[in-house]
Amino acid sequence: GTYSLLSTSQDEEVARDFILFGRPHVTIIVVDATCLERNLNLVLQVLQTTDRALVCLNLMDEAEAHGIEIDSRGLSRDLGVPVVPAIARRGEGMDRLLQEVADIAGGQTVCRPRRLKINLPGLDEAIEKLSALLNRAFPNVPHAPWISLRLLEGDKRIIEAVSNNELLTLARDYRDSLAISSA
Repeated sequence: GTYSLLSTSQDEEVARDFILFGRPHVTIIVVDATCLERNLNLVLQVLQTTDRALVCLNLMDEAEAHGIEIDSRGLSRDLGVPVVPAIARRGEGMDRLLQEVADIAGGQTVCRPRRLKINLPGLDEAIEKLSALLNRAFPNVPHAPWISLRLLEGDKRIIEAVSNNELLTLARDYRDSLAISSA
């Protein structure tokens, strides 16, 4: 039920925080093949934050029934991550999905996700300056450029997390998880 990392509900906020700060080994982005355009926003947002992701094109049977054809290889090439067609309710594609997850987690598959470039005068400089300030205030905070962009956009939840030092807690938890996983 998550359509964006720009959280508008508590479910989306939990998903966003885990993707950004939980340090997942691989992020599986499940999309509805019958309305791919609605889900591509989330796909592109997640690909801005991680190099270890794949897309599961679920409901391929429904898409086919509606005359929708999706070139999963072309989509994979364009996104820079594996795209696995699936019909989850029948278990179709699940073996390949699990193999792709294992290959990404194990380093056999290296993703090169397509990253969008925003060409607005002064934006890169503003993000860079704000990221430096965030890194000083919250050492080792992951995804400082993404957080900076959200602050510049006026994302109330991110502003609140910075204001009440919740970002510090998330950064600390992230740093602690790094120490545990490397031990």
